[in-house]
Amino acid sequence: MKNLKKLSKTDLKSVNGGQPKQYCVFCERINKLVCSEAQISQCP
Repeated sequence: MKNLKKLSKTDLKSVNGGQPKQYCVFCERINKLVCSEAQISQCP
């Protein structure tokens, strides 16, 4: 993970397709990635 470069806001927009920033957390309990526009730290 050394080659991670800082993304500018425009880079992020193109990656997200202009969507609001999403925070994703992986839930082992349901074995699924849960994404939310609000910052989440644990499974819902």
